Amino acid sequence: MRVRLILACGVLAVLLLLLPLVGCGGIQTGSVGGYITREGGARIVDALVTIGSKTDRSDASGTYLILGLEDGKTYNGKVEKAGFHTKEFTVAARFPTAVRNIALQPL
Repeated sequence: MRVRLILACGVLAVLLLLLPLVGCGGIQTGSVGGYITREGGARIVDALVTIGSKTDRSDASGTYLILGLEDGKTYNGKVEKAGFHTKEFTVAARFPTAVRNIALQPL
């Protein structure tokens, strides 16, 4: 019984010592955002933006924002919108936000 108590206290002490490292050394999240445009710079509304496994749709101003990505990691992405060619790209997420504006070509 005493051995179990000492072992449990030892494990608890190690966990308490590692706790600050988890808080400071955890994965910092980044994001990617920007504008979806067409030739000439007009912004595109409701384009589907996929980066990694996350998605967003461009809003009324053509803006998208993908949150919760690993800072510094490079992701494959694509933008889809009816009437336009799908655009594939790579981007590195950054904290707080990497800017990636994307122009789509009409079909």
